[in-house]
Amino acid sequence: MTRKSLYLYPIILLAVFTFSISGCYDEKYGRLNVPQPNDKSHFTFIVYGDSRQNRKQEEYDKIVRAHIARQIRAENPAFVIHTGDIVQKGTSKEQWGEFNAVFKNPLEAHGILHYPAIGNHDVEYGPWNCLPKLWQKPYVYLNLAVLPGIAGGIMEGLGSLGLMNNADDALQENYFVSFPHVTDAQGNFLTGYSFSYGNAFFISLDTQHNCSKGSKQYQFFDAELKRAGAKTNRSIEASLTTPYNFLFVYFHKPPYTIFKHQPYTEQLKDVLQQLRTFKKSHNDIEIIVFSGHTHSYERYCDADDIYYIVSGGGGAKPHVKRARPFKKIRDQGITVCYVKDGTNYHYCKIEIHGTNLQFQMMRLNTATWGAEKEWAFRLEDSFSFPLE
Repeated sequence: MTRKSLYLYPIILLAVFTFSISGCYDEKYGRLNVPQPNDKSHFTFIVYGDSRQNRKQEEYDKIVRAHIARQIRAENPAFVIHTGDIVQKGTSKEQWGEFNAVFKNPLEAHGILHYPAIGNHDVEYGPWNCLPKLWQKPYVYLNLAVLPGIAGGIMEGLGSLGLMNNADDALQENYFVSFPHVTDAQGNFLTGYSFSYGNAFFISLDTQHNCSKGSKQYQFFDAELKRAGAKTNRSIEASLTTPYNFLFVYFHKPPYTIFKHQPYTEQLKDVLQQLRTFKKSHNDIEIIVFSGHTHSYERYCDADDIYYIVSGGGGAKPHVKRARPFKKIRDQGITVCYVKDGTNYHYCKIEIHGTNLQFQMMRLNTATWGAEKEWAFRLEDSFSFPLE
């Protein structure tokens, strides 16, 4: 063994153990019973993500998050979807307290609940945050490594010594305390779930766990797609007979992105293929896939007219420069609809009127930093269904 390999060996082991975090908390999937709207074909909801704090907290970071939270409240949505990375450190009660005070509590005071996807920062925080960019690509592959159980045991041991967080503690003591409604009929907390609302069906997945064909999560996803596409009895609630016109799937790590983080295309390939198969046999159901992780906004579309929205502009440090060429996306048969360098703090507004959908990305105008009273949101991107 060379001297160079002696240096690399502990780093490789650290990457395998820490990046295989999927074994650190139990996965549980099920269905939520969400109260239905009076008008089942007319409602609005908001999507945003990556509201987490930055490692070096600046005062204006707090101001940005406060602006986004106030504007979401002003939209008066039926509910809010969060694409993950709610906080910087999942075990920090202080950070969860800040999120609750700024985002969650003001919305819940008006009956507006969050339905989140689990982000990596919500459950993991440890030495790998200091690893250089060189190890970002191994992260993508080793996150689903063959040693999750061993890694989980080591991380739990380190967590007990205060050297690394325990992901299960982050969930039980903070995440589910903030979102106690994310449970099934038996009161079990869910890491992935589905629910119906009006004429739309929603599926939330957990990209911290395996979702390849044959996995527990894939089986859940397959079963929920069948429910969404059933020709009769298409809802949980017996009183709701309206067919589903829309399917929304959301999770944290994006299948396509050209910014800093590696895309999760390989890990999600079976889910994406199943979704495209579903679309081919249910062309009357419009599909949008939401993700976060990239601290910006991106919109893509495939040949089946499935839209892929990356919405991670909720307050985390922006990813302002592209890290890979568009060709890498286009070579996969994906159309680039909207990508823009620069700061993209934003939220997404989705308004449904029967079989019509209006999508709007509302971007925070940061051209006049410091002049807080001049900060305003403007329409930056939009599209609608039916497609024109």
